[in-house]
Amino acid sequence: MAGTCAVKDLDGAPCTNSATRINDSCANPRATCLDGTCRVTPPYSRVLGQTCDSPAQCGSSSRCDYADPLTYEGHCVALLPDGAACDGDGECLLGSYCSFVDGMCTRYGGRNDVCGGAAGRDCLSGLSCEVGPTGLDQCTPMSAVGGTCNATNGPQCYGSFCSVTGSMCVARQANGAPCTLSSQCESRRCLANVCVMACF
Repeated sequence: MAGTCAVKDLDGAPCTNSATRINDSCANPRATCLDGTCRVTPPYSRVLGQTCDSPAQCGSSSRCDYADPLTYEGHCVALLPDGAACDGDGECLLGSYCSFVDGMCTRYGGRNDVCGGAAGRDCLSGLSCEVGPTGLDQCTPMSAVGGTCNATNGPQCYGSFCSVTGSMCVARQANGAPCTLSSQCESRRCLANVCVMACF
């Protein structure tokens, strides 16, 4: 299908939404077409009910619903409470996530909360899901460098790795140090049993 070349729209000028171009028909690469006008929107500056076409535009405790699938434009709406049906983590309140088990917003487990399995939950950062004293899986604090660990049964290491020989959390190794797993390296890359620079 043939089209016509057109001059891009300036800030403040009428514009056309596009689902394939980030800045729509706007000339300014930092602008998008909102409410039919090219405008630069500061991050997190849109409030509930205002139009949006980027997840970074809506303010605290809100999200963009992208109601129009053709233009990828929607409105800032409230984040979903725990127990509400969801499609992704970004739809749920801060401190919660969208569980793949039941498709509901679920609060992350805190210390000693039951976790894992069909009835459990994911744990907050710094906690890992391990078998607790009662025999149930519980959110357990990870060990720091020098702390005890067990790579299979926990506790896991935080910002370090569990030494196979000493069952102790050891600082990750610099480039050039010997390794058997990438998790042992600061670069997270072990090649031919040596920590090497990461590729990006």
